[in-house]
Amino acid sequence: MTNDFRYVGRISTNNEQQAATNTQTTGPQHIVLLVIQLTAVALLFAGIWLVSGNPSPIPQESSFIVGIAFIVSAVIDFIAVKVLRRVWAKKQIG
Repeated sequence: MTNDFRYVGRISTNNEQQAATNTQTTGPQHIVLLVIQLTAVALLFAGIWLVSGNPSPIPQESSFIVGIAFIVSAVIDFIAVKVLRRVWAKKQIG
């Protein structure tokens, strides 16, 4: 008896539909991820604004440091969204 190795690693259409539904987040989870993403975008724009030296209410001496902190926070938020999606997808599967 021989083994058919033509479809190794391929997912059947049934599994593709199941995988697509498992990666989607539910209502409250979607809202949480959306809020985190929007906050990250706002922090990124604010950080770029402060780092570039544009006028701001923050003193010029500390605006660069605050801008860098905003940019780092935005990057961490984007990473947190990826991690939360992956964790929630695993919980839905298992």
